Amino acid sequence: QYAAAVQEWKRALALNPGEAWAHNSLGVALMESGNTDEAMVHYRQALALNPHYAEAHNNLGEALAGRGAIEEAIAQFEKAVQLDSVYTIARSNLGMILARARQTDKAIFHLRKVVDAKPDAADARRNLGHVLAEKGDFQEARVHLEEADRLSIGRDALALYLLSRVYTDLGRHEEAAETERRALIVATQQNNVALLEAMKARNIQP
Repeated sequence: QYAAAVQEWKRALALNPGEAWAHNSLGVALMESGNTDEAMVHYRQALALNPHYAEAHNNLGEALAGRGAIEEAIAQFEKAVQLDSVYTIARSNLGMILARARQTDKAIFHLRKVVDAKPDAADARRNLGHVLAEKGDFQEARVHLEEADRLSIGRDALALYLLSRVYTDLGRHEEAAETERRALIVATQQNNVALLEAMKARNIQP
């Protein structure tokens, strides 16, 4: 499927070699097929043709983040948000990578804006709750993580896991144990290997 998409966009690019959108679309297809290096070449070509292409800045930022180039990724996400202040995907990416870079207050600033724009998005609530918990603001983190749980109808395993840890930090141990149990069930049902490994490392197992 991904290989077919790559070939389709290569044909489109051959017909439109000077079009930034064609380079960006090929880059997306290449990323989805696992070819990050070639994808970045096309994102950069898209931006050479149109430096004001917010989506290409965001896509390049995602590729750079996946490569561990944190500062370069931050710069691309910041540019995307400067160009399009309501581009919530880019702003969310910016918030989360700022958190990775331990720029917690800046991360929270951007993640709050995402929640303001999309108050009913479970992932936005979860991301903000996660970073607030990392900062030690457990009460507000609890509010957002509980809302993420409600909005996801109990199907966001990571939100449940994070909420269980916040309950523990707040001394609400019975709720922590129950929420941890729910997180483990959902993660197992969804075959969320990364989360299951993280929980196993904390001795959380069936």
